[in-house]
Amino acid sequence: LAGSVNLAFGTTPVLEANLVGKQLELDRFVGIGPDKRQPPAAVLARLARVVPVLAGAATNAQIDLAADGLMLGGELTQNARASIRVADGKLQVDRLEADLPGNSHLLLAGDVNDEGGGFKGNLDLKSDRATGLIGCANPRMAPVMAEVFARRGTSVLVVRGDDGLDELTATTTSTVWAVKDGAVRLDRVDPTALGITLSSPEDLRGGDAQANAKVIHELAAGKTGPVRDAVLLNAAGAIAAYRGLSDDLTDDLRQGLATATAAVDSGATASLLSRWIARSTELRASAS
Repeated sequence: LAGSVNLAFGTTPVLEANLVGKQLELDRFVGIGPDKRQPPAAVLARLARVVPVLAGAATNAQIDLAADGLMLGGELTQNARASIRVADGKLQVDRLEADLPGNSHLLLAGDVNDEGGGFKGNLDLKSDRATGLIGCANPRMAPVMAEVFARRGTSVLVVRGDDGLDELTATTTSTVWAVKDGAVRLDRVDPTALGITLSSPEDLRGGDAQANAKVIHELAAGKTGPVRDAVLLNAAGAIAAYRGLSDDLTDDLRQGLATATAAVDSGATASLLSRWIARSTELRASAS
């Protein structure tokens, strides 16, 4: 790590830093270990609280950094460039740009200003390839779909629950057609191998719109149980496909599950849901 740091004293001290490094461990810098992965916005929120402590005063800061590699939210980003400001304990991201796994590029700017790491601002995410988790209940069509994705060079998991669901099921095993590097590999997912207790189909049965909305709010608030298990399992599959699949699908899912769990338990999911609700309410009002 190289660069310059300047602390200007006054009514409110201002810390100015310009840092350049090969690889910056931002997670570790703010006290988050590799076994406690947090969403990127939560890491930045903690940074806003760490800077004044380091300076030993109620300090505002302007930090510019550049790194070949930046560990942020448990993800190693490449070619990272950031310009951030801390004022009154709140963090303003003027610009954060980085290359992500999966041939994707991130560009964001906005505010990070709460304990859960809530982010409000502009986000631009571009990818050179399609990735995802695709559910197919038809066992005859699932391998056909997988072959189509393989020909397109995508990183995809085509999944079918062995109970007939068009998703990774939490009631039993699931059959998976893992698409990677133009080839399809048949695999199977056992939820118990990921520490998930098997549930019954009745545990996952939905209701009317009001009942389903209640379930979603409870899930975002951190309620545990079969619904949470099923949602996090499928989120883990999508995350694994996005990051790029290895030859060990269970390990890929285990890592994705840790990320999805952190997103819920940190409050980031609930914060995002609240913003979606507020925005959709605004749009509905403006259309009426």
